[in-house]
Amino acid sequence: MKQYTKLQRRLALAGAVFLIFIYILALVFALSDSPLAPRVIAAAIFCTVAIPIFIYAFIMVTKMMKK
Repeated sequence: MKQYTKLQRRLALAGAVFLIFIYILALVFALSDSPLAPRVIAAAIFCTVAIPIFIYAFIMVTKMMKK
């Protein structure tokens, strides 16, 4: 069983909370028929891919630093 540090857990939780926030923001902008809606939706799609990659990279770096 893998043991994650408190920092890794907090980073993962922060990433999840940020993703939920940006999804809600995209939904609000889309429903309000804002001209910024396409950009916010594009940012949400980008963050859906980028944030997990950054978190995974951080976890890999911390594993390499322990060795």
